[in-house]
Amino acid sequence: MLGQFIKHVDTHEMGGNVTVDLVHLPDGRVLGVNDECVVLYASIDDFLSGGASHAPTIDLLENSGMKTYNVTICHMAYATIQVQAQNEDEANNKAWDEWDGEADDCASNDITNIEEA
Repeated sequence: MLGQFIKHVDTHEMGGNVTVDLVHLPDGRVLGVNDECVVLYASIDDFLSGGASHAPTIDLLENSGMKTYNVTICHMAYATIQVQAQNEDEANNKAWDEWDGEADDCASNDITNIEEA
């Protein structure tokens, strides 16, 4: 036990550069925490099965002015990445910086779509 109310903490890799810190509570419930929200799951199984649609959630971006954007990139194959930005131009720049670091031969027309998630 890490304290009276926390049994243990670990990190789960969701794929696509998304990680969630999991705070396991003594009663079996789990708090999932990432840079966008905090979600209370009934159990670890609820988390693993994607039970967020019915779980209590605190949106951490709501008052920050930041939004989540899905950015579609076409470079030999389509990929969609999510970035946090205040507007589409900033999302484009952040996606470009991230994608260009992974594939140095990117062209400016590789980003084909930007939309708010």
